[in-house]
Amino acid sequence: MMAEKGRVTILERLGIRKSSLEFADISKRNYFELKGIMLEQLRFHVESLEPEEQKEFLGELGKALFDDWAINYRVDMAAHLHAAKKALDLSAEGIFVDGFVNARKGRIVVFDPAVGEGLVTRHLMKLLRRNSPKTKFDLRINDLSPALMEQASRELAVYKPIATTLNVLSENAFMGLGLDQASVDIILLSQFLDVIKGHAAKVKLLELCHFLLSPGGRLVITGEDPSLFSVNAKMSLAEEILFQFLFTGMGKEETIQYIERFTDKNPFKILSLGNYDIDEKHRMFSIVARKEAD
Repeated sequence: MMAEKGRVTILERLGIRKSSLEFADISKRNYFELKGIMLEQLRFHVESLEPEEQKEFLGELGKALFDDWAINYRVDMAAHLHAAKKALDLSAEGIFVDGFVNARKGRIVVFDPAVGEGLVTRHLMKLLRRNSPKTKFDLRINDLSPALMEQASRELAVYKPIATTLNVLSENAFMGLGLDQASVDIILLSQFLDVIKGHAAKVKLLELCHFLLSPGGRLVITGEDPSLFSVNAKMSLAEEILFQFLFTGMGKEETIQYIERFTDKNPFKILSLGNYDIDEKHRMFSIVARKEAD
């Protein structure tokens, strides 16, 4: 597999590559050796940064990867996106238990902090509308990648979403999102915890969700068995390096531990969970948790 010259500049732009690794060298080196060298340079660079600098830099890595990948994302991830939607179908009872949606007085605020191209979010909105056709749904969507956000905004246009392109792990991100404490009813994390690198960052994401959700609000998580996860893609070298570095797959049990232990005060209560073998290549899990009242 050879990288296109335009794709390699992602790494150059982010300062990951050393000047000694010129593009011409790629055709002369073993591909896997090159990938190992670049991954090591990336790790070294990230470890040399202060915590806040790391957070900002990792956000830039995610933006670079998904901006570059956006044009092929839907095709490359088709099987995974289908499986994620299937998992939502199978776990929907946890969203609607106790008449949650209908009890919200006719208005539900839904937030997806990493919407991608919008297909999984659209499927959730269809489930919500099917269950509560008279309810008004206010949709807020966010993604680091402007290229993916452009696709998602088209995909979800019927719901008239309010869209932002922020790093939700940055300080006071909720202010840029235009959301107040306890102002959201449902938050969707569709394999978002998997691409949040590091324990502290995963905890910060869950803290943000807890802050934004109203009492009784639902946190909906879908994920995939990391031992089976794969992308049906012919990535450039740069994309493959960034994906491999950023993706830290989390299984169901590890995700549950984060949900239950990230805070000692009013933690989430899990309402439904399960493993779903969608096909021979995709084993999804889904978790629906409720924010307990103060």
